Amino acid sequence: MKYPARLFLTLFCLLFFASLLHAAVPGLMNYQGVLTDAGGAIVPDGDYDVFFAIYKDSVDADSVWCESRTVTVEEGVFSVILGSLSPLTENTFEDTPRWMGITVESDPEMTPRMKITAVPWAIRAAVADSAVVAGGAGADADWTIYGDNMYSGVSGNVGIGTDDPLYPLHVVGNDSIGSAMIGPEATINEDSRFLFSEDDDGTYGIFLHYNGAANQLEIGGLAGGTEYGPHAVFSRNSPLIEFSGSAGSALFNLNGLGNSTVTLPGDAVAAAEILDEPGVACSTWTGTYQWIGSTPTVLLSRSIVCPAAGYVLAIATAHVQWHIGSSYAFDCHFALSTQTTVMPDPYYSLQLPGGMPWGTYNQPVTIHGLFPVSTAGTHTFYFLGEIQVSDFDLYDKTLTLLYVPTAYGNVSEPLTAGGPVNDPEVGAERAAAEAANAARLEKEVAGLREEIEAIRAELRAEEDR
Repeated sequence: MKYPARLFLTLFCLLFFASLLHAAVPGLMNYQGVLTDAGGAIVPDGDYDVFFAIYKDSVDADSVWCESRTVTVEEGVFSVILGSLSPLTENTFEDTPRWMGITVESDPEMTPRMKITAVPWAIRAAVADSAVVAGGAGADADWTIYGDNMYSGVSGNVGIGTDDPLYPLHVVGNDSIGSAMIGPEATINEDSRFLFSEDDDGTYGIFLHYNGAANQLEIGGLAGGTEYGPHAVFSRNSPLIEFSGSAGSALFNLNGLGNSTVTLPGDAVAAAEILDEPGVACSTWTGTYQWIGSTPTVLLSRSIVCPAAGYVLAIATAHVQWHIGSSYAFDCHFALSTQTTVMPDPYYSLQLPGGMPWGTYNQPVTIHGLFPVSTAGTHTFYFLGEIQVSDFDLYDKTLTLLYVPTAYGNVSEPLTAGGPVNDPEVGAERAAAEAANAARLEKEVAGLREEIEAIRAELRAEEDR
């Protein structure tokens, strides 16, 4: 020993470092101290051989555990983890209090021995029932226990179930029980709450609240400690989801039937997320009859507000009446259009040949047209009529508009004439479909022929045996 004066060791802290998974697994103990000479001065920095021993009492010569270590001293302070060479087991701290004896270099063991406090005694317990600190506060270099609270005194991550924590609190469970549980003291029908806070005392943030009595999970916010919306409630016993806020609420109750299972705000049809809702508009003529002129005449008009691009299906009906008192032929054109002065083509032509018996004739007329709508807004459509020969009277006119947001098939040019239409595109599509069907049938017939030939071959082979 290069210092003739006796070395003294002042206890800085004694901390239980690692817990036991069960009683047979050894523990570790973190020991920190300040090394001084006989006069109380801090020794120079360097490495020192220190012998640690644990005894049953303060004077017993036989130790229950011992370990020799070389410690590095910096500014008088050293730290060592005991138990890494000679394991600390539950028997080390069994039954009675224990005393720590320390010998530095060639000096005799320091006196008096230091009594080991209750903190390391957790090594001998496979499961600790409780931890109590008398007098209110207890602390070491890493953790502080004050009353009912325990908090860390060091920066970094805390791990539960892992020795390599990646987050400020990193909890790892197992495949059976998961990672963590938060629950009340009672066993059933109580509440549990988990808070994500934006401040350090939990007055502002978002919470998860399980209502045991109602079997519901609620997600909501806190402002100044008061709950605020929006809130979402999920029911455990029935498929019920409710969202509520200061501006309105929505409810999806799939445990029932009918319209009441879904409740939305009163103006939800006009909300942006469902602007593609179909809509309809209609106009009905209430007069007695109408004459048709020799130029395009507006029989009815109707406007519809389209929330987005899509299509408008226009359907017009009328009751046509004419009187025959001569041998003249009769001809009248009808059409649907977005213009008022031009008769579109194609149009519907209602004709009556000359030479028919005298009298009054009636004919219902129905025409339709599908019009693409490229922009949102108000669009107006017209039911047009035009006399070509003779005169007609018109009764019971209607014009109905239906907006649809999406086409689920091919849409050809607008068709505004009733009756059969010879559309080249429709004919080509029909021909292609018929050709594909014929090819399919031919392939199936060829397959059947091959199977029949195979069966025949097997039968002939059986006959030859």
